[in-house]
Amino acid sequence: AIRTGQAELIKTVDPEIVTKHCYSKEHAELITQIGIKSFMVAPLKIRGNIIGSINLFTTGNRENLDEKSFALAEEVANKLAVAIENAKLFKQT
Repeated sequence: AIRTGQAELIKTVDPEIVTKHCYSKEHAELITQIGIKSFMVAPLKIRGNIIGSINLFTTGNRENLDEKSFALAEEVANKLAVAIENAKLFKQT
């Protein structure tokens, strides 16, 4: 999300996805140990600039993330980015 500026939803995390998205063997082992079942990431964007991201995941007996939760996460990311920008502007005054 930080590189592309696009939110991403992975409804079911399988070993191939873990390998693809992890930056090291240790990272992949940690993700496997945690038992992440589904994952989403949404960028925090202000005026086209990406200032961060939010990452959400499910484990255990919880239901996998879906399009409804994905839409909510994108909305939260948008509001969070605005709140961060407003806080920066307030601090400058």
